[in-house]
Amino acid sequence: MIRHTRSESIGVKTGWIPCHLVNKAVSVGLIIFNLLIVLSAAPAVAADIDLGGESKLTIHGFLSQAYANAAGGIYLGIPQDGTTDYRNTALQFRYEYSSKDAFVIQFSEQRLGESPVQAQGFLGDVQLNWVFYERRLFDNTTIKVGKFPIPLGIYNEVLHVGTVLPFFRPPFGFYGDGSYTSETINGVGLYQALQMGESWGLEADLYAGGFTFIQLGLDQNFQLAAFPTEANDVLGGALWLYTPIEGLRIGAGGYRSTDQNEPFPFPPDHKITHTDWWASLDARLDRFLLQAEYRWEREGNFWTYKDYYILGGVKLTKELAVHAAAEFADMEYPGFASNIKATKDYTLGARYAFRPNLIAKGEYHLQKGYMQDDPIPDYLADPVKVNYYIVSLAVSF
Repeated sequence: MIRHTRSESIGVKTGWIPCHLVNKAVSVGLIIFNLLIVLSAAPAVAADIDLGGESKLTIHGFLSQAYANAAGGIYLGIPQDGTTDYRNTALQFRYEYSSKDAFVIQFSEQRLGESPVQAQGFLGDVQLNWVFYERRLFDNTTIKVGKFPIPLGIYNEVLHVGTVLPFFRPPFGFYGDGSYTSETINGVGLYQALQMGESWGLEADLYAGGFTFIQLGLDQNFQLAAFPTEANDVLGGALWLYTPIEGLRIGAGGYRSTDQNEPFPFPPDHKITHTDWWASLDARLDRFLLQAEYRWEREGNFWTYKDYYILGGVKLTKELAVHAAAEFADMEYPGFASNIKATKDYTLGARYAFRPNLIAKGEYHLQKGYMQDDPIPDYLADPVKVNYYIVSLAVSF
């Protein structure tokens, strides 16, 4: 099955970089620069093991290693004194029985610095990320059974593959990272591709099953803690329309689930219906990149969450590209007179490709809202400014 890649202005008033952060960034940048000189001299390697006949074992992997530093609090596990304990990595094995069916298994590790999700043991160890069997039923129809990536938005199926991402991660408010999200579903999925005339195409996905995701909430001591929540009876789908303009596609989708084991104020074993809808615009036009996505979620009649972002980029040379993004998220809770401005995140970054599978990135975020790990979010108080930067190296094979 061959699929397409699923693969702002910065206000000076909103943040500044202290001198000690600049010194650390320069030191880390020099270390990464010297490492890149060595790595860029190495040839690209592909692990492709022929087992005879039609069978073949293919091995793929990726690593995205970062240094991150924040000012104003802890955000996404990034502390104010910086951390190198910030990483996404995976190793994937794909065994093709024939041209029609294959078995895929992927192991992954994620490190998120001082995030409560990692501190409480939900991240950090090597985990079984994917494991599924897929079979092509007809020329353009494929079925998957097992634990496989959810077709959600532009990036969920390549959520941590740094060599295909403009920044270290996709926009956090839309996709989540470590919490409030699941990259995969345990169940069954059906994929169908349709050619409509000479220039138009359509991809459709249906999936059903369940998954477990992590939420952050207050424990009995009113401290920020991570809670595993089960999403059962999941039923969802996605559509992508490919236009006559090369590189331009439009997508939409959503799912419904019954969530259980919600954090405070819900009682234990409380069940609630969750609804999630999204829409996407993905334009990759020669030297230019333009993406925009909108997501709407509702948890019963308790809360509603809305997130939207726009991301743009331009290739200045074959190796160098710059990107900018603006993301906004609002929450509606009972008892609050107006929407809670969950986050405003303005991002500016650059990436340099030594090779297509060896990428260096640098990015700075001006962020204001209630999504920080520390101080504990207080929706009755003013939003908190936590600005941060990430310097990373991404490699894949």
